[in-house]
Amino acid sequence: MQKSSDFGKFAAYTLTLLVVLTSTLAVARAAEVFFSPEGGARARLVQAIRQSRQSIDVAVYHITSIDLADALADAHTRGVRVRIITDREKLGEPVRAAQILRRSGISMRALGVPASSLMHNKFAVFDDRLVATVTTGPTPLSG
Repeated sequence: MQKSSDFGKFAAYTLTLLVVLTSTLAVARAAEVFFSPEGGARARLVQAIRQSRQSIDVAVYHITSIDLADALADAHTRGVRVRIITDREKLGEPVRAAQILRRSGISMRALGVPASSLMHNKFAVFDDRLVATVTTGPTPLSG
């Protein structure tokens, strides 16, 4: 248990968020890179959620960030289609962020089988124009 906790703390400090902006023709325009926890990755994700008008698709192991859950719930209330795929073992956990998402009516699905589940993707797509992906450590959608 301690080993996992130590890794989580270490990984949280080495987290890198890469945001790739593409045009509607899928031609790369620019890239932004944020580092966390002090480098603005979570704030940039909240901004992307708030700026989304049509859709947000998230594939992530686990969501524990209240800020991100609130922003996703607000987007859903605004009429943005929000879909989340997460790990089967994490989907039912009584984490406050997950409770916020469930109460808001956001579609949450799980991948994996109960005994050996490990859906470990870490990315989100905003309005089919912006992709955010994490290169190491826990996602900025957790924490």
